[in-house]
Amino acid sequence: MSSARTPAILLIATMVQYWRRHKIQFFTLFLGLALATALWSAVQAINEHARQSYGASEASVTRLKTASFRRIDGGYFSDKAFAAFRRNGFNVTPVLTVKKTINAQELEFIGIEPLSARDLYETQTASSLSDSDAAFFLSPGILATHPLSEEILKNYLNSLDLSEMPIVRTSEGIEPGSVTGDIGLIQKLTGNISRISELILLSEPIDPNAKIPANWNSQLVRSDPPINIDIAELTESFHLNLTAFGLLCFLVGLFIVYSSISLAFEERRASIRTLRICGVSLNRIISVLIFEVSAIAILAGIFGLILGYLIAGILLPDVATSLRGLYGANIEDTLAFQPLWAIEGLFISVAGAFGASAMNLYKIKQMPLLARKGSGLAQRKGQLGQRYRLMICVILTIAGLALYLFGSGVAASFIIMATILLFGAFILPVFLNALISGVSRTAKNPIASWFWADTQQQMPALSLALTALLLALSANIGVGTMVDGFRDTFVDFLDERLAPEIYINAPDANTAEAINVWLQNRDDIDAILPNLTSQTSALGQPISITGFIDHPTFRDTWTLLSESDDAWNRVIQGDVIFINEQLAIRNALKIGQSLDVSTPNGLQEFEIAGIYADYGNPRGAIRMSLNRQLELWPDLKIRQLGVRTSATRDTIIEELKSAFDLSDNQVIDQARLKAFSLG
Repeated sequence: MSSARTPAILLIATMVQYWRRHKIQFFTLFLGLALATALWSAVQAINEHARQSYGASEASVTRLKTASFRRIDGGYFSDKAFAAFRRNGFNVTPVLTVKKTINAQELEFIGIEPLSARDLYETQTASSLSDSDAAFFLSPGILATHPLSEEILKNYLNSLDLSEMPIVRTSEGIEPGSVTGDIGLIQKLTGNISRISELILLSEPIDPNAKIPANWNSQLVRSDPPINIDIAELTESFHLNLTAFGLLCFLVGLFIVYSSISLAFEERRASIRTLRICGVSLNRIISVLIFEVSAIAILAGIFGLILGYLIAGILLPDVATSLRGLYGANIEDTLAFQPLWAIEGLFISVAGAFGASAMNLYKIKQMPLLARKGSGLAQRKGQLGQRYRLMICVILTIAGLALYLFGSGVAASFIIMATILLFGAFILPVFLNALISGVSRTAKNPIASWFWADTQQQMPALSLALTALLLALSANIGVGTMVDGFRDTFVDFLDERLAPEIYINAPDANTAEAINVWLQNRDDIDAILPNLTSQTSALGQPISITGFIDHPTFRDTWTLLSESDDAWNRVIQGDVIFINEQLAIRNALKIGQSLDVSTPNGLQEFEIAGIYADYGNPRGAIRMSLNRQLELWPDLKIRQLGVRTSATRDTIIEELKSAFDLSDNQVIDQARLKAFSLG
């Protein structure tokens, strides 16, 4: 056995000697592969962590999918409303939601009444708070939270003066940062005795004429459920972009790896010939080289995973903040190690290393025992390489055109971009060779001829570096253009949607009418623009409807992507509507077609007169005449007003607050709102 092993050990030692003599080259190879793996694994770690958070979030927000009664300003109210609504035939359940910041970390306490909310909380949360468990009803009570939030919750409980400490249970099905318990216990722990946040409507009243209790009619309003959006699906493009950029960074890193490996293989060709002449078989040499590449890839991959984990941990809070702000997705800031992305990172490190060395291994396999010299051979190989590059460019062009003409979806778009980048990478050396050949013919003296000839001879060595530079520069320009386009589009969107100088959100319809009269009697008010939004359905999909009046503000600022003749006047006059591009594209709707919309009196047919841009909105939406909207939905009441004025806004805002006892959240300055949105 020893005699059989010795040649392999000696052969490995011979190969390792090369790296001992070329430490900088080994460092470049190792670091290039490690950095490429780190960037890829960091992106995958963030993506995987976010997707797991979506699952927990989806399991804990069931209550958000139903209608509710709440105060217009979002404040708390007495839990006596629960009994009053039940006596009037409303199947409701009370909920108290309180946010507390503990040691710079936020906990959201959710109090529920389990007997009336049994069907609402059929999630893993419910399994932790089952009404079959007597401990849930008896003192000191039970609190359920995510394992990551357990320590924060216990620290908060220890800071309270409690005669008995509640039992804390953990469940992976609860969203990180959430604490759920009996509403009485949550009221006690948060200092909100006899107060609730909302009454969840579990089902519509049996009596269609059921009315809100008289003493609560002026305090509470019904809030219809938001459109049910799958956060994971909504953020898929965000994660796809992250993955694409991570893969691009990995590929650029592989150019460094490829250069180092190619140099190492090239410089050892003489040593490999010597070993073969001494009797070492080619297969054994190839096996040792494969072992060498594997060992370096695994070591660099492990180092890259550690580095990627650190990078992901640093970036995760900012990514989580972005996802919360853009999509309302609650992502835990603490990164947990997941074997899945670690295995993926190690695999892609090894795969990348073999991808970078495959061509060099093939060359070693085809290398003749006795070397042949001569520039003629090198020139013929160069010409053959040019032909192969041109053939690949033709194939990429055909594939890109086919996808452009017949493909669809984000995946096809990414593949088209990949074909464009690869086309540029393969055509660059061909283009430079042709350019240098053409310029060299214009040389007038020996020095110029020598310069261009030497430049052309260096092209094979320079082409790889130039290709890497091309891809890196392309990615940089692409990202910069995308960010600038995002910023410009968002600013245009804000200018369209936030045209009025002041926004008023009245607590009830009567107050809104009184504010309207008050504004009409002022000389410094240019226009009053009522805003009314309602929810309905069309084509089996939930949609929102926004009514507007005939005013130049809307015609001047709302962007129509396509419209029929005299579209604005027709919408104001009758059963003609504008639809957003999401509804149009999703259902292949076009100008002139009809759309059936659900109304209190059944389906109503509307003609589509225009399609408008609706940046960032994933759901379908309709704009119609406000008067027609009120005719079809007579129970709707206007509580929101936009005010156009050229006068000093601060004065008007302060007078509005004083005259109608309005809060800062009910009278909003457009400039402040726009600054907040841009931030």
